Amino acid sequence: MKEILITSSILIAVLLLVRWLFRGKVSQKLIYAAWMLVALRLLVPVQLGQLDFSLLTAAKPVTQVVEQVTDKQIAGVTQQEAFREVLKDYVENDRTVFTPHVQESIQIFIENKEPVEQIVENLDKTVPEQELFRPEVLPQVQQKVEDTTDPITLGQIVTSLWLAGVVGMAVWFLTVNVIFLRRAKKDAVQVENEGGRVRVSPNVPTPCLVGFFRPVIYLTPASVENEQMKNHVLTHELTHLHHFDHIWAVVRCVCLCIYWFDPLVWIAAHQSRRDCELACDESALKKLGDDERVAYGKTLLDVVTQSMSPTHLIETATAMNETKKQLKERVSYIVKKPRNILIAAICLILVAGITAGCAFAGSLDNTDALLEENPSWEVTEEVRKQLKQEYIRYRSNEDHNCTVDDVHLVVISHVKSGYAVVIGCKCSSINTNASWDDLFGESAADLTYYVPNGWYMSFCKDGQFHLLDAAYNKSLLTYEELRTVWSDYHAQFPVALEVWKLCNPGLSEPPQRDSSGLDYKVNSDGETCTITGVGVCTDLDVVLPEIIDGYRVTEIGEMAFWPQNITSVIIPDSVVSIGSSAFKQCDELRSVKLGKGLERIGLHAFEDCKNLTSISLPESVTSIGSGAFRNCSSLTSLLIPDSVTSIGGGAFNGCTSLKSINIPAGLIAIEDGTFSLCSALTAIHIPDSITSIGEYAFSNCSSLTHVTVPKSVTVIENGTFAYCTNMRSVLIPYGVTSIEKSAFAGCRRLETVTVPDSVVSIGYWAFDECSSMTSLSIGKGVSSIGFAAFRQCSSVTSLSVASGNPYFSVRGNCLIENNSKTLVLGGRNAVIPDDGSVTGIADYAFFGQVHLREFSIPAGVQSIGTDAFSGCKNLTTIYLPDSLWSISNSFMDCNNLKDIYYAGTKTQWYSLKMGSPIADGYFDLILHCTDADIKL
Repeated sequence: MKEILITSSILIAVLLLVRWLFRGKVSQKLIYAAWMLVALRLLVPVQLGQLDFSLLTAAKPVTQVVEQVTDKQIAGVTQQEAFREVLKDYVENDRTVFTPHVQESIQIFIENKEPVEQIVENLDKTVPEQELFRPEVLPQVQQKVEDTTDPITLGQIVTSLWLAGVVGMAVWFLTVNVIFLRRAKKDAVQVENEGGRVRVSPNVPTPCLVGFFRPVIYLTPASVENEQMKNHVLTHELTHLHHFDHIWAVVRCVCLCIYWFDPLVWIAAHQSRRDCELACDESALKKLGDDERVAYGKTLLDVVTQSMSPTHLIETATAMNETKKQLKERVSYIVKKPRNILIAAICLILVAGITAGCAFAGSLDNTDALLEENPSWEVTEEVRKQLKQEYIRYRSNEDHNCTVDDVHLVVISHVKSGYAVVIGCKCSSINTNASWDDLFGESAADLTYYVPNGWYMSFCKDGQFHLLDAAYNKSLLTYEELRTVWSDYHAQFPVALEVWKLCNPGLSEPPQRDSSGLDYKVNSDGETCTITGVGVCTDLDVVLPEIIDGYRVTEIGEMAFWPQNITSVIIPDSVVSIGSSAFKQCDELRSVKLGKGLERIGLHAFEDCKNLTSISLPESVTSIGSGAFRNCSSLTSLLIPDSVTSIGGGAFNGCTSLKSINIPAGLIAIEDGTFSLCSALTAIHIPDSITSIGEYAFSNCSSLTHVTVPKSVTVIENGTFAYCTNMRSVLIPYGVTSIEKSAFAGCRRLETVTVPDSVVSIGYWAFDECSSMTSLSIGKGVSSIGFAAFRQCSSVTSLSVASGNPYFSVRGNCLIENNSKTLVLGGRNAVIPDDGSVTGIADYAFFGQVHLREFSIPAGVQSIGTDAFSGCKNLTTIYLPDSLWSISNSFMDCNNLKDIYYAGTKTQWYSLKMGSPIADGYFDLILHCTDADIKL
């Protein structure tokens, strides 16, 4: 939008100057028509070609300053901070993700009793990310960093404010015009002999044209008192109709709604509305004749309202509201016929045309010339120096002693915004025995790029290099351009590998090509081969052979068909393995026939195959890799054979059409996110062979109604069943010892929960938003309940704790933690006991209890937590004891709360500890103390 703002502002300024210079010298219709260029610039977000000079070129310093300011992060976790947090977590808990030599380094640091923070800092500064982690876990690490990073920029805040303003303006615009139309229609009478398109209304201030699809002319009673005045007014309004001014009025209002914050747009709207009337006067007088000029001017004085409505700019009606000064100018213009000078008209057209051309043209990126001079990867000495600096900065190693000639570049894609490159270095740390499969992934948006290990992809704009994902996130290139980069990179991928080989001699041989056009490589046994790519094969319906050039096909390699437009594939019985991402993002793939000998389906093998509706797995399959069928959103059914013993995390994540699935009896564990977002899944049987269910394994399975957790599971992990919004019942067996954070959060229809005696802890937010829960039974082994574990469980009528539980008890339908005497959850119709067993009310304890109208807190209660009664929308009165010493923002969104009766004095109330106001936003809340009333 910044380009449109800059170019439109300059265009408006030029047209205002032109309007002043040529007023009275050219036809007013020509000046009015020039404003259409502004409307087009504001509403048509395109650039028509590129020029060496354009308004964007002239304003380039301004745009760079704006980009720097709006991209500035003002809150949230930075990428660097997030990476260090993830790195710290792995150092402390899971060192297996690191490469062997990094693991050894960490062990030495620990033996030397280095602090973890120092270890993390050393690793982050001295070891590149690609050498820190094993290649197969690097995408997982990068995703974890991405999930942790949540920056908030000034640009995001400004965008939110702008959208709110657009909505507000649109509502105002619609309201004003609907009210005007209804008022005009009220008591309106049709004028005879005018075809029903002309009416007289006593409720319009001046004659006007109203409507968009079927516009109607409304006249005032005064304007039809004599025939001459009526003729003048009708001619004027019919001219508006012939000029389509009712449509341009809507266009003007749309511009104001979108650019409500820009004063120049408001000035342009005001001036264009004035020029609209002047152009209409000019055309009307041409029809009436010069003899009518004085009489027409008198008519204007009689019918025009000499005042300016606050809403006149967003009214689409052509009502004639003028200030006295404007009316005087308009009548003077009418009475004194202006001179139309041909040379002035030509100058006006030329100035407007040149300005508009510069406004609609984009700036010519200086990378164009660079790429024309330097195709492929041979670049100038100056650019090599830039690349070296960028490469060293990326690797965070200032002591990197490569020469300029050691830095290599492969130009991947040239788009309008700039160009994408793969950058690498001959002396980078790389395994000289590596194969063509030793690649690592870089992601931007929903696309994954695989580049040679030790290299990375960058985007160059105006001579500045950015990581590809950062360039996209900063809007330096659009999503369409990103797709172009991705497509071009895939087409040029063999070239990148050839350059890699030139820089790193000793690598294995590149793939060979068979007679059908498929690429393959011979395996180490010398008898079998792996299909590595589609090569030059153009078939959309692919039938893979069992034998290629005498070698038996046993594998489909990593990324072999990524991302092709094939529609079907038949895989022979000889294939035992499908490699990682082999068919990833094959958007047109609808049919897959797997061979009977298949054993392994690799990571992300069919991810994002969005048109794949069904697939039959043979009995020979033993493992399904992580993300293997992720986002196969058209997949409706899948039978997993009992031979499968391993299913990776997220394997079926996002299969939103999958209605049923069987979990094989030989499976031991369900990994993290395996069935997350399977929103059509209605039922699932989890066999007793399962010993663990990973985090978020079934989260957002919104059609799942019932789940029985197998007896072999001991922990229900974080978010395992979160937001299964239709789940009505769950059976938690004896043997489960822990229900972790958010395990059942958002299960809004879950009615009955029985926590068995084996459970020791219930985590934070475990049953948050289970608003339909009516029965809750806590086992005798529960010793801890996390923060807000039962927030918004406002329908619980049956609340119980098993006898023999020393930690929790129930009194008056209140769940109480005995040691701290804290009320954890107040059920429906709860009554807080007054026997001293409760001294504190926890955060969210009565959250969302909409049935509460009047509530009494007994003496002895000393503290009320944050949001303890928030959302109790029908609560009108509450009684507080004088034993209170702490209360904090406890009654948010209690919209009907009017009276708080406090058993202490005004002085005691002001001595209470308050973390924040008791109920922000309530201005008519009365606090009744024993000695005075206070308006809060």
